[in-house]
Amino acid sequence: MLKGFGRLTVLVAVCFMVSTCSSQAATSVTFNGLTVDGTYTSITDPGTGVQFVNPTTPANGNFVLDYVNAYAGLPDITPGILLSANGYVPNGGVGAPYDFGFTMKLPTPSIAVSMIMDYIGGPATPVTLQGFDADNNLVATETITPAPGDFAEQPISFSSGSTKFVTVTLTPTNISDNFGAITYTVPEPGVFGIWILAAASCFLSRHSRVSFPRS
Repeated sequence: MLKGFGRLTVLVAVCFMVSTCSSQAATSVTFNGLTVDGTYTSITDPGTGVQFVNPTTPANGNFVLDYVNAYAGLPDITPGILLSANGYVPNGGVGAPYDFGFTMKLPTPSIAVSMIMDYIGGPATPVTLQGFDADNNLVATETITPAPGDFAEQPISFSSGSTKFVTVTLTPTNISDNFGAITYTVPEPGVFGIWILAAASCFLSRHSRVSFPRS
């Protein structure tokens, strides 16, 4: 029979092994089920529960879900729905509001966020992503300065390593922009990690039984 300290040592070792066997699957924000070309003060994605609030565009302070037809300069995000602002472009056209930023609230603590920015901008037009934990502590930041472009794509992503965040802010500077292919990543135990945990549970259960002598 394992003593209490021995069982604790095994449990700590198992927890470490499971944590190192975690998988990381990105979840996509699709906006499916919401009104396209509608205007919103905030948006909650029906499929994931991700919330978008505080649009920073200086014109009208509203979000728009803009459906864009296939566009040669945007092969990875069109055709499809883009997160935008300041009114939609009719007939599937593409537009980019000036200095469009937002706050993204995640339903589950996450370790990575990625998206593709459609932009019009010249030199010195940085975009900054920041991640905050549940206590509003800054745990991750990334600043990207895309090359000069005219309706061009710029992948944007950042990771906090093992530290989880629940809120992301996106702050543009002197650039016209909108966003598609938005994902977030939540760490989950992998199959091998779950197998280790189950095996350890059986092991501890068998070795923690109490035996009584027969009378």
